[in-house]
Amino acid sequence: MNCPGCGAPIGGEKFCEECGLRLNDFLTDFDDLSEKFKEGYELYLKGDFEGVMTALEDENTAAAHVLRALAAEEESEKVGTTGLAFASKELIKFALKELAEARNLEPDNKDVIEKIDIIEEKLLSEENEEFRKAVMYGLIGNV
Repeated sequence: MNCPGCGAPIGGEKFCEECGLRLNDFLTDFDDLSEKFKEGYELYLKGDFEGVMTALEDENTAAAHVLRALAAEEESEKVGTTGLAFASKELIKFALKELAEARNLEPDNKDVIEKIDIIEEKLLSEENEEFRKAVMYGLIGNV
């Protein structure tokens, strides 16, 4: 397998030794994936959320669902910094939906199951923060 960033040979490392790219734990053999997926992955590395969604819109593989989820999670973080909590939360929900699809396709994929737990915790944390702010600003009473 080669690094999708620089093409250097890689093994089971988390980072490419040549270019330092963080290698996705979910991908097992990049060479066996479709050209559309590879295009989507390149767009993901560039932070192009819309590009990833467009490139992978017809892909129904566990890897494509995971990549859409990762792109949505990153986009939610970007959107969250602009103060658009609702949009950020919707992107997290979309990421969970995509991960559930990946789990349906690969029920034994422990990385996907672990990522679902992480994203569910993130969503719960955001909802708790929204509730705390609503109480703090008097929008709802203390419960």
